Amino acid sequence: MKYLKAILIEKLIDFFEKDYRRINHAISVLFECEQIIKKKKYYDTDLVTACALLHDVGIKESEKILGYNDGKTQEQYGPKIAEKILKKIKFPGHKIIIVKQLDYCQPSLTL
Repeated sequence: MKYLKAILIEKLIDFFEKDYRRINHAISVLFECEQIIKKKKYYDTDLVTACALLHDVGIKESEKILGYNDGKTQEQYGPKIAEKILKKIKFPGHKIIIVKQLDYCQPSLTL
């Protein structure tokens, strides 16, 4: 997708609002993933970008509902939220399924 990185960063900022720590973390994870894939032969840039930037979106819902978050709760709430964000930007449906199924806590290790 053209400009996917910019579009998703904008959606991430909209989602996390002024939670700069989490926004910065997601961008840092994307940077690390981009460094890893430079050494790989086969990868899908769109999937790497989506997984890296959206890997912690379950935190907000977990804290709202449960008052805390951890890896399990992020996995519980994150995929549905990621799907909603990705559908809004018309991310391909078959790739949304993959994003939702990847190990949410460590997207760089699953590629």
